[in-house]
Amino acid sequence: MKLSRFLLAAITIFVNASSATVTTPLPSANVSSACIPDQIANAIAAGIDPYGPIPEDYTHRVGEGYHTTAGSNASLWVLAQLDMVGLSVQQKRTTEGFMLPSGIGLGWFVGPGCSGDGTWFDNVLYDVQYDGAPQIYNVVGMSYRSLLANEQLDFSRSTVDACDTYLYSAGYETPAGQCWDSQPFSCFRLWYH
Repeated sequence: MKLSRFLLAAITIFVNASSATVTTPLPSANVSSACIPDQIANAIAAGIDPYGPIPEDYTHRVGEGYHTTAGSNASLWVLAQLDMVGLSVQQKRTTEGFMLPSGIGLGWFVGPGCSGDGTWFDNVLYDVQYDGAPQIYNVVGMSYRSLLANEQLDFSRSTVDACDTYLYSAGYETPAGQCWDSQPFSCFRLWYH
């Protein structure tokens, strides 16, 4: 019995979709660039896998985060993370075998529009004070998803003690995939309220 091409294709799709192992290849050169967000396309064009680990040219670790220098491969990777909103986080982290506890990645930058040196926190945990002092940051970029109704992101600055001066909070529906200017800060904490 001969199977039609359509039926064979449908069976192949079903079998592949049912597979426990799903891989997400990098978009090939024949994929329309209109389908790929700008910063992800920039990283791919530079030979960086935005779905893989951060390139090793980051400057140093900041707790669980990575400090990057403007123009480095690590910096391009961080900017690509800010373009990952929605399902991209699932694609990104399946290869590393874990999902983010909060589902949020957060980048801090010294220059406008998420430019200049920065620090990236890919594994934002709830109720942890992230301190980037002595560096002062002016711009925030959030990735993967917006804040939910019961979440709040507090920003503060270290003056006398670590993170002792509260500045402001970002709340419900603070958008992911965008950068916003901020008062100078050096600390943040994500929590439920």
